Amino acid sequence: MHIRSIQLRQVRIIESAELEPSPGVNLIVGNNASGKTSFLESIDFLSRGRSFRSARPDELIRSGCDACQVVARVENRDQLSRLGIERRAGMTRARIDGQDAGALAELARRLAAVVMEPLSVSLVSGAPSERRSFLDWGVFHHAESFLANWQRYGRLLGQRNSLLKRGVNARTLAAIDRQLVEEAESLTALRLAYLAALEPEIESMAGSVLGAERLKLQYRQGWAQGEALAESLSRRLDTDKERGFTGAGPHRADLEITLDGDSVARIASRGQQKAVVAVLKLAQARLFSLVRMEPPVLLLDDVASELDREHRAGVLRGALALGGQVFLTAIEEGAIDLPGGEGGRMFHVEHGRLQELV
Repeated sequence: MHIRSIQLRQVRIIESAELEPSPGVNLIVGNNASGKTSFLESIDFLSRGRSFRSARPDELIRSGCDACQVVARVENRDQLSRLGIERRAGMTRARIDGQDAGALAELARRLAAVVMEPLSVSLVSGAPSERRSFLDWGVFHHAESFLANWQRYGRLLGQRNSLLKRGVNARTLAAIDRQLVEEAESLTALRLAYLAALEPEIESMAGSVLGAERLKLQYRQGWAQGEALAESLSRRLDTDKERGFTGAGPHRADLEITLDGDSVARIASRGQQKAVVAVLKLAQARLFSLVRMEPPVLLLDDVASELDREHRAGVLRGALALGGQVFLTAIEEGAIDLPGGEGGRMFHVEHGRLQELV
């Protein structure tokens, strides 16, 4: 898949921009705070309905404006779609080919974007929710049944938590728990199947980027190992009632990330952590390509920072080997050592204005 054309209106510092990017490599150069990251952020917003920079979508709206808008023509398996998204006063509206989208997930099906940016190291060093988000992005694109499964689980979890807070009705709780366990087991099975498929891609990509070091992911299911979830829920009931929320289940799951058997978060420098994150993201993009028969769009923001030349070269090789559309940002052209013969296009951004360099 790739973006044929894209239009931005009132996105952060960018007042207006229209681009026709290359289906291959696109290098966005400019000084800090010039709008490079905002451009990549707009693609991510169109893909997911949210931003990798902030959990508050209203921050995307240019200061003093009522709304921001991103519209693009996207080619996906030889099908051309017009995707649009607008954020206005606490409300997000998405459209596909002139019709309102039923859900933001419909945009994600048409435009999948894998993001690597400076704060992506939180995948290694941040909260478990960061690793669950990484995992569930992959499962969403890997298994058709995942979204409905996750939504059912979320509704049941909300019902259980509400019951815990206002007073437990034993019969109602037992009925909810039976359904919750069923959805949780299905969800866990989908995650484990995805990780099994991802493992060889991680091994291959780690060999290219990290050398001889062995990178492994271990799934922590969110309740006591060797114990059935129904048993955990029963055993923890008094604690859950006291706290008012459910403390066991796949919503509490985590990934343990190790390098040569040691925790990456504990032993690795920030540069090494960034290289590990790049391996995980590129492996995920590679698996997506194998399953969907086309690569996702790659958004690489400031990939040159905190990576030594060897790791940077490995990341760029891995990204370009996918053969898809890549957007990279840098302060200047020389900061990115792109292999020769890649072609592509270069754009300069200054004070929120983008212009192609020829």
